Amino acid sequence: MIAAGLGIAAVPHLAMPTQGDSPLKAIPLVEPKVERTLGLIRKKGRKLSSSAQHLYDALKNKPPRPFQA
Repeated sequence: MIAAGLGIAAVPHLAMPTQGDSPLKAIPLVEPKVERTLGLIRKKGRKLSSSAQHLYDALKNKPPRPFQA
């Protein structure tokens, strides 16, 4: 809808298109400071693949830190 000119949206930076010919323009939000909390979710009783378990363990055991772009 945004690309069609029907409004605006606040989205994470990673959601923006990376193509140089995109009709969309990103304007960083400075004030107010935007924060969000992320969490880890996994299905109870289901084993993760080795790679997924490694990532899960690394994220679960790492202390949170502020993100700086």
